[in-house]
Amino acid sequence: MKKIKHIILCLATLIAGFLILENPVFAERDGELLDVNATSPTFNQYILPEDYEDLVSAWYFGHST
Repeated sequence: MKKIKHIILCLATLIAGFLILENPVFAERDGELLDVNATSPTFNQYILPEDYEDLVSAWYFGHST
C-alpha cells in the first residue's frame, strides 16, 4: 500500500511538472510574471515590476510609545 501511494505521488508530480511547462507563469527574464488577472489591461502578458515605477506608492503611518 505504501509503495502504491509513493507511485501515485510520483506520477502526480510528473503530471504537474508537465502542466507547468506547457503553461509557464515565469518568463525568460528575471522577475517577469504572467498577468493572470482577467480584468487587467495587461491580461495574459508578461509584466515586470519596472512597468509600474512611479505608478504605485505605499504609505505607512506608524506610532510607537
